Amino acid sequence: MYIGWVHHNIPKVFGCLAFVVNPIFVYLVFTGKSICLGNYRFLLLYFAIFNVVYSILEMAVPIGISGYRYCFYLILTDGFFEKASSFNHYILTARCSMLACSYAILISHFVFRYLVILRSKLISTGFHRFMAASFALCIFYYAFFQYVCEKWLSTSDTVKVYIEEHLQEEYGVDPNDYNMLSTIYNESNPQEIFRSWTGVVLLMLMSVGSISVYFILGYKTMKKLNDAQAHVTMSADTAMLQRKLLIALTVQTVIPICISFTPSLIAWFAPVFNFSMGRVYNYSGTIALSAFPFLDPVAIIIFLPILRNRLYQAKQSGEQTGTVSIELRTV
Repeated sequence: MYIGWVHHNIPKVFGCLAFVVNPIFVYLVFTGKSICLGNYRFLLLYFAIFNVVYSILEMAVPIGISGYRYCFYLILTDGFFEKASSFNHYILTARCSMLACSYAILISHFVFRYLVILRSKLISTGFHRFMAASFALCIFYYAFFQYVCEKWLSTSDTVKVYIEEHLQEEYGVDPNDYNMLSTIYNESNPQEIFRSWTGVVLLMLMSVGSISVYFILGYKTMKKLNDAQAHVTMSADTAMLQRKLLIALTVQTVIPICISFTPSLIAWFAPVFNFSMGRVYNYSGTIALSAFPFLDPVAIIIFLPILRNRLYQAKQSGEQTGTVSIELRTV
């Protein structure tokens, strides 16, 4: 199902950029003075691997997001898994569940920063247990999102009939030929409306709950950091590093909130008011969802001086090497 050149190509461009940026990000984290990041390096490695996996799914399982009257729907638009089947439907829900996993990974980052300030042994001698708990949380979020998609958001025959004429006019396709997730808030039977509201409310609770944890732990970390410095239990350099890390983490969090949670929120609730963005949403929401695996590591590199300086030094070293080579050839 072809929507447009921008929708078809830009997510692939972001995916390719993510494949380039994340290995560079890992290299910067594990070399030079950035070693002072300690065990946090391995959490950043976990984050980079997730970004690459997310980008692979973005490219292999492209989606389209749209709406018709009181219905929102998400549909596979291209690739090997495009046509309707039980397995392809599972692939669709798995691809969507990766968004939930990003919330879990960010929670792990905030918990880690808070435990650092508390000087917890869990991040030193017990770091393997922390990583196991982080991975378990990610699996829980993935399973929960899968459950909601399968139980409450799977597109029924009633909804397919509701949007059939719209899909044929807008995209020239039959909804019965595609795997879809959808909600409908009016002009349908009470069972379908109840299913939709239940699914959306569950996803909202997961998203808002996760974002609340970010704000609470961020506030508590900054408060502990100020208290520790006020009582001279932490050196100025250590306190500065922790503040920089928290700022980088905040930026790392704001990006998915702006380009993942906000577009999802609009897509879920715009049909409640019989407001449809049609194809326009594919050029904003879908593309935005594909951007954060590339933008997040870039933001961390920019806002964390340890990594930014490493990149700048590497660039300077390359320029100096080039200059020396030219001079040698001249001589």
